[in-house]
Amino acid sequence: MRIITRYVARAYFKMLSLCLGSFITIYLVVDFMEKVSRFTRSGATWQHLALFFITKIPEMVIDAAPLAVLMATLLTLGTLSLNSELTAMRSCGVSLGRIAAPILAMALVVSALFLWFIEVGRMLGNSGSMPPLAAAWLPNGVFGALAFWGWRDLR
Repeated sequence: MRIITRYVARAYFKMLSLCLGSFITIYLVVDFMEKVSRFTRSGATWQHLALFFITKIPEMVIDAAPLAVLMATLLTLGTLSLNSELTAMRSCGVSLGRIAAPILAMALVVSALFLWFIEVGRMLGNSGSMPPLAAAWLPNGVFGALAFWGWRDLR
């Protein structure tokens, strides 16, 4: 793998992690503000409230992942352009296809793996071979472990 490919992939991975985490956080805060009055009126405890939002996070990730991939792509290319790194790469003879290849490859891999893990989790949860809560958290656990491994290597 070329150094430029690794550099662009690392920049994209950082931005993707930041975007996905930000979107999930915003989603949680907005959803919490909308539903907290209903929970307090019904007399629910904080444990019920926490359990509700913990079980809702897989749905939030499913909703936020496509937007995070798109935003990470735009922000990564914008950051590279802002720092004149795209101009430097182009002046060194690197084609736009070569610059965009790691971003496209990572976006396709993340999308395909996420869809596969969602379907596997749904299949395991519906068949009864795995508790439904654990099956819903399967994609998040796998991608969380991959994100931690990638973050550790970037340090």
